[in-house]
Amino acid sequence: MSRRKNTSRQTRNTDFSKMVPETVVKAKTLGQAAYIKAILSNEVVFCSGCAGTGKTFLAIGMAAYSLCKGEVDKIVLTRPIVSSGSRKLGALPGDVKEKIAPYLVPVVESLRRLLGEQLYYKFTSEGRIVAEPLELMRGRTFDHSFMILDEAQNCEYEDIIMFVTRMGEGSKVCINGDTDQCDLNYKDDYSPLEDVMDRVKNLDRFGLVHLSEDDIVRNPLIKSFLKATGHTRKTSR
Repeated sequence: MSRRKNTSRQTRNTDFSKMVPETVVKAKTLGQAAYIKAILSNEVVFCSGCAGTGKTFLAIGMAAYSLCKGEVDKIVLTRPIVSSGSRKLGALPGDVKEKIAPYLVPVVESLRRLLGEQLYYKFTSEGRIVAEPLELMRGRTFDHSFMILDEAQNCEYEDIIMFVTRMGEGSKVCINGDTDQCDLNYKDDYSPLEDVMDRVKNLDRFGLVHLSEDDIVRNPLIKSFLKATGHTRKTSR
C-alpha cells in the first residue's frame, strides 16, 4: 500500500519568501508605515483611505509575504458585489464564483504581479489563494488564513460582522475601504464600515488606520483631483 503524502501544515508551508522581496511592501508614507505596523501587530485590521493610498496593495503584499513565509496556509479574498455609481450592471452570467470574478480583478492582478505567474498559479492550483463570494461565507471558518475584505465601504453592517467572525485559529483579517465612497443608499452619510471601526477602536488586537490624501502614491494628480472634487478629508482622523 502506498503512503499518502504528508500534507500537514508544517510540510506545506515551504519558505518561498525569497521569491517575494520584502521591498514590495515597503511603506512610502508615514500612514502606510502605520498600516504595515498595524498588520504586523494585530489580528484584525481596519484601514480606511481614499483612492491611491495603497490600502489594498499593501494588504495584498503583506498577505503574499505571509503565505510565502509559511505564516499562513491560505489567502482568502472577497469583495461585495456592488457596482459603483448610479449605473448598475444587472445580473452577470455564470455561477456565483464567476459573478464575483470581475470585482476581484484589481486584487488578483496585484497578487499576480507580486508573486509572479508561476508562483501565483502554483498557489491557486493548490487552493492556497481563493476568492470567496462574501454572500456565501456564512457558516465558514478559515483557519491559518490571511483574510482580506476589500471595498468594505459597500458592505452592510452585518456583512462586516459576519466576515470578521469567519476567522479561525491562526488567522489574520484585513478590511479595507473608502468611507467617503459608499455606493449604498444610506441617508445622512451613514457608513457601516465607519460605524464598525468606531465600535472596535478600543479593542485589544484590533488595529485601525486612517490614510489621508498625504498617503496617495498611485499618481500625484489624484491628490489634486480629489481635493478639487471634494472627495478627501483635509486631515486623517
